[in-house]
Amino acid sequence: MTIDERLEALTKTVELMAGMHRDNEKRCEALFEQNEARLQQNEARLQQDEARFAQVTRNFEVVLDSIRGRENVARAHEQRIGDLEDRAG
Repeated sequence: MTIDERLEALTKTVELMAGMHRDNEKRCEALFEQNEARLQQNEARLQQDEARFAQVTRNFEVVLDSIRGRENVARAHEQRIGDLEDRAG
């Protein structure tokens, strides 16, 4: 194999490697863009989930207040019934 043949083979190898490198860069850029898009989607979902969680928390607080109110009514009725039973007994 002559020097010129070796140089030609090396040139082809370098060109092939450069082409592979360009292809890999393009794939990496595409993957990066996809990941950025997914990240933005996930951030939007997180904000939606946080808003939903805040609403559930508010609803829970309303229900809890309602239960406490019903508890107070039940205690008042229990006290009245107890007073009536004491008077009747």
